[in-house]
Amino acid sequence: MYNKASFLGYITKDVETKEFENGNFVAKTGIASNRKFKTKDGEEREETTFMDIKFFGNLAKIARDYLQKGSFAFVEGRLVQEHWTDESGEKKSKYYLYANTLRLLDKKEKEQNSNNNEGVPTEYDYSEDEEIPA
Repeated sequence: MYNKASFLGYITKDVETKEFENGNFVAKTGIASNRKFKTKDGEEREETTFMDIKFFGNLAKIARDYLQKGSFAFVEGRLVQEHWTDESGEKKSKYYLYANTLRLLDKKEKEQNSNNNEGVPTEYDYSEDEEIPA
């Protein structure tokens, strides 16, 4: 089987990070991707798709350090449906993109004006097994 999804868009919220006792990291955020199209009647329309993302390990640290609400990025990974039971006993589920690649695509001007992006290449691919840049 093959499960791969790619999103190019803007980060919708600041990254939330959690560190576990064993030193592992998980980071959560979201991305919005727009699509413009014309209807049969020639009317121009735009639709937005929102997807929640989870990053793990070193990729979670990179997301924490270099992504913020409004960042432009390419994220690739696999779709996973998580299931849980809420406090009232109701079963719930939600899809996440479990990321394994992150490409930072912010403009250089934004990079220079933000302390969070100092020294980060404008376009660089990070994979989940890669070390954090110095």
